[in-house]
Amino acid sequence: MRKVGPIFPSALRAALRGVRCGPLPCLLLSKARPDHPDGPSSWVGLPGLEPSTRTVAARLRVHERSVTRWRKAWREGGRPALLSKGPVSREKLSDRQWARLDAELRRGPLAWGYAEDQCWTLGRVKTLIGRLFHIGYTIEGVGKLLHRHGWSVQVPARRAIERDEEAIALWKAEVWPAV
Repeated sequence: MRKVGPIFPSALRAALRGVRCGPLPCLLLSKARPDHPDGPSSWVGLPGLEPSTRTVAARLRVHERSVTRWRKAWREGGRPALLSKGPVSREKLSDRQWARLDAELRRGPLAWGYAEDQCWTLGRVKTLIGRLFHIGYTIEGVGKLLHRHGWSVQVPARRAIERDEEAIALWKAEVWPAV
């Protein structure tokens, strides 16, 4: 195998380690996502280095069909052909519906009868969307929808109701240094 020099992105170097190459020019993939800055748009055609589709797919942990599809797109359209085409499907909620959902989420779960833990779960948001707009989402779809609009997962701190902050501070100041 030909020695890989500094012209390759580091992920491409990693993908090439231990790969046996054939005699044809190649398109090598350094990242799995086609629209990633170091993705197929940074594939390098080099004579004498062409790992098999199976090898590239295994190294990048993607399906062989993805590698074949990306190579074909690169050959036919170059870099522009590899750019993201956007989400597979259009969003079910209109901008107006999303604004209303956002406002309801900000009101909190208590406003919708979830008094036990004051947390929005994906299941609860799914139910809320169904009640407000009569639109069905999957749990995964709700997660993607919220992420797309800037909401992130928040895990509440698990603290006992009986927790005494003053006693803890006193213990940390007096007992802990002695330990």
